[in-house]
Amino acid sequence: MSPHILIIDDDKMIAEIIQLTLKSDGYESEVAYNAVEGMEKAIANPPAVILMDYNMPGKDGFTLVREMRAIPALEKVPVVMVSALSIPDILSEADALGVASFMVKPFDLTTLLDHVKRAYTPGLSR
Repeated sequence: MSPHILIIDDDKMIAEIIQLTLKSDGYESEVAYNAVEGMEKAIANPPAVILMDYNMPGKDGFTLVREMRAIPALEKVPVVMVSALSIPDILSEADALGVASFMVKPFDLTTLLDHVKRAYTPGLSR
């Protein structure tokens, strides 16, 4: 059985490209287009890795990560966060929250797969 990845991104085109890329590398994935839907899907079917956008309408990625960390089934799920912002404060907060990795948009798909593989494989150097 291949690893299950949850993609949370409000940009449908980006989410679809990510999903196709993951599928081509042997991952199963599902998409949520906002934080509420993402939380519902994560609780219903805890993923091996969560790939989420930082900027979402209604709730940012850090708020969602904090909420997920309060749920025992999700507290240790690795999160790969993606954002167009790379402000040092955001990177520091991502690190403080235990985000597995942080990618800045635009990114290439090979880099995306590398981040997912490192998040999914504990102990793999980052």
